[in-house]
Amino acid sequence: MNKKILISLLFILLTGWIGGCAYWYDFKIKKNFETGLINDFLSDSYEEISNYELEEIKITKPSFSISDGGIIISESLDNISFISGTAEMETPDSMEEGLNQLATYLKNNPNKNLKIKGLHSNTDNSDSLVKARVNSMVSYLETKKGITENRIIVSASCSEGLYQKTIGGLEYEIITNIEPTVAEGFVSTIDPNLKRRVKRRQIMQYPLTHFEIEPTHDLEKYFKHLKLYFDQNPEGLVQITGHTALKINDSLNRYHSKKYAEKVKKYLISEYGMNPRNFRVKGRGDSRPLSSSETDLGRTKNRRIEFSFIK
Repeated sequence: MNKKILISLLFILLTGWIGGCAYWYDFKIKKNFETGLINDFLSDSYEEISNYELEEIKITKPSFSISDGGIIISESLDNISFISGTAEMETPDSMEEGLNQLATYLKNNPNKNLKIKGLHSNTDNSDSLVKARVNSMVSYLETKKGITENRIIVSASCSEGLYQKTIGGLEYEIITNIEPTVAEGFVSTIDPNLKRRVKRRQIMQYPLTHFEIEPTHDLEKYFKHLKLYFDQNPEGLVQITGHTALKINDSLNRYHSKKYAEKVKKYLISEYGMNPRNFRVKGRGDSRPLSSSETDLGRTKNRRIEFSFIK
């Protein structure tokens, strides 16, 4: 055989062998290896995503439940929700029956009240939004279910639930008004010095541009004494009266002055744990000024909330 032909043949065979090895590595071994890595990655990712989704479902869907001493009053797998960043409330139709049961329970048990607690996280500074959502629920229960405001106590608390501000975001508790029990031969006594302190008329001023509760040091002492007095005398009664200074419209002035008095009442209930039944609320508008509203000083004196002892 010609030497040149032999060399050419060997070169062709060597080239074919190298090409075959390269093909096998690129399209078989390497592809299978990469496919295995991809499958492993996708499998791990899917597991992580699935776990995340399961955790999200677990956190974002708290059920609705209200109980009293282990007795379930109202319960639903669904819950109210709020549109993100707002106090606009959405109530599923499936909750209607449970909320009706709650209203019936409170109606049949006048010594029971409902406490609603708004939830926020450690990093959430939107206290006004939390309060607005609580007020939305209070307004809903009052207008739709006939549960009056004096049967509802509001407060706020911290919660680390990731989505508490959107779905749920509120906690509920039935509070029992403890009636005083007087044993035979036992007479309840009230500290006379304490009673003398709470009998003094107290006045709280509020700003011109907006209503804001900013109690002075003396008023804070009065509120603490009032709490102690009601603890000793659960049947005690104090009237909170709102007054305005602007002569706009008599009915509008009375409306705003009573609204301000109601806010003070809610403040005492939420901040000091007082019972709503210990207060009577009135709005006098500008009908009982302490001074002439023709001057700034006079208007400052007339914009006030008065606390008057009744019993």
